Amino acid sequence: MSVRSGVGFAVALLVLLGPLASCSDPDPESTSDVVGSSDPFAPMVCAEADPVLLVDQIDRAVVAVEAELGGAQRYYEINATAAVVNLFVAGENGRVTPFAFAADALTSQDPAEGATGNTFAADSMRFDPMRVTSCVADELTSSTQEVFIVLGGPSNAVRYSVLTRSTAGGQLLIDVDAEGAVLGVEPV
Repeated sequence: MSVRSGVGFAVALLVLLGPLASCSDPDPESTSDVVGSSDPFAPMVCAEADPVLLVDQIDRAVVAVEAELGGAQRYYEINATAAVVNLFVAGENGRVTPFAFAADALTSQDPAEGATGNTFAADSMRFDPMRVTSCVADELTSSTQEVFIVLGGPSNAVRYSVLTRSTAGGQLLIDVDAEGAVLGVEPV
């Protein structure tokens, strides 16, 4: 996948998202991992679970990139599959440098031109790696998670999504919050 198509792919998919459901922990001090409620309008709490995708390696990947480049960076996109964390670092004049982090090793490609879109700083990401994909896993048991995507939004905002594939072959892009609550779903 080229950098340009990777960034454009994720941005184009996210534009299509619409609200589906909202869930969050009704009691932030709660330590319960109970999911669901007998009240259909009650917020859902996403249980902690070991992530299938490398979302728990994103912080380490960012540290490696920023050590390599000598300081904090701006990113168009960071995504995690089951095998690799991809980071698309914003440069001057629409340049983007793709990095891949796998098995504690960082590799990069030459910068490419033509990247557009919002960027974000790594410190804008505040997701719980043990929960951010767990509600998707619980709700879509016949689907496989393919990619967790972090995209930049306006004013240094970030957006989290999970791309899944069902056993029947269809794909869904699921917008989630930092605790894994499903915010919207779009067939792809």
